[in-house]
Amino acid sequence: MTEKLDFVGVVESAEFISANSKDVKICHDGMDDAAKELCKAYKTGEFRLENWKKHELNPTIEEESTLDWIFLVDTLNFCFWNPPGNPLYSINYRGKNWTGYWTLPASIDLALEEGIPVTSAQWMSQCNDQSILRLFKSDENGTDVPQLSLRLQVINETGKVLLERFGGKFSNCVKEAGKSAQKLLRLIVDNFPSYRDEALFHGKRVCLYKRAQILIGDIWACFEGRKWGEFEDIDSLTMFADYRVPQILVAFNLISYSESLLQYLKEGKLLSSGDAREVEIRGNSILAVEFLKKKMIEKLESEGLSLKDNPINSIIIDFYLWDAAKARSAEMEHIPIHRTIGIFY
Repeated sequence: MTEKLDFVGVVESAEFISANSKDVKICHDGMDDAAKELCKAYKTGEFRLENWKKHELNPTIEEESTLDWIFLVDTLNFCFWNPPGNPLYSINYRGKNWTGYWTLPASIDLALEEGIPVTSAQWMSQCNDQSILRLFKSDENGTDVPQLSLRLQVINETGKVLLERFGGKFSNCVKEAGKSAQKLLRLIVDNFPSYRDEALFHGKRVCLYKRAQILIGDIWACFEGRKWGEFEDIDSLTMFADYRVPQILVAFNLISYSESLLQYLKEGKLLSSGDAREVEIRGNSILAVEFLKKKMIEKLESEGLSLKDNPINSIIIDFYLWDAAKARSAEMEHIPIHRTIGIFY
């Protein structure tokens, strides 16, 4: 986990990464077609903020306690895959078998229903090996959640920071930000080391902040821009650079990989966290979505549509792309997903 340093903007970092990339490029030729397809989806209501709550395991209650749930989820929102050939970690909850990211909210909800106060800072700070195994119960195949020891370290560290710096409540962190997404972003990365999603690229520190930004985006979406989710500068956040969205950006011809990188990924090889190629994939994905956002806004406004009541920003585009990537996973099997083991995504 990195040392706290001076704040660097995500867009600024993405621009530097893109300008110095060797294996990943932004495909401006694909912007127009991609924007047309997403604009069609926008017109049919697929970009509405309230769609976030339609996911079965996302919370719908707009209460202060919901902030603690979202904070815990995004604190542990990393690395849910196992190497090829190994069984997936899965959870049976509400009569369904959940895999991937959805095992996390399922596990937390199940623990809360059993009376375990997993969202409290006190529980997080005192969590031990037995506690975390109880939180992440294995299903019938006995597969443990990936990165179990790292998750325990992150939970303990985060709980202690909440108690020592924010009176045991994440809502105090949100209050301190004063309705500014950028100030909240800085508070998060300054105070919670596991959220410092940074790398050294061509001699410069670059910041990608996937989990910190999605934490703010989830709060905004859950509260639909009201109460705890009211941020005057929410449009300043970028997409959340993970492994899933870059795949669909390649499918949309918005980014492209060099032949050597493409072959490397097709062979199922890992990219270490901070590897230049991994940073290029993530940085170019961020900037590609920024260009896509501008193109979509231009198209919709040129048609005389008002975006006031249903604005377009990089967060809402990311939500759509992530869902679309999951829905189209079978037809995109020929496009390899980059795999990185770490705590940032």
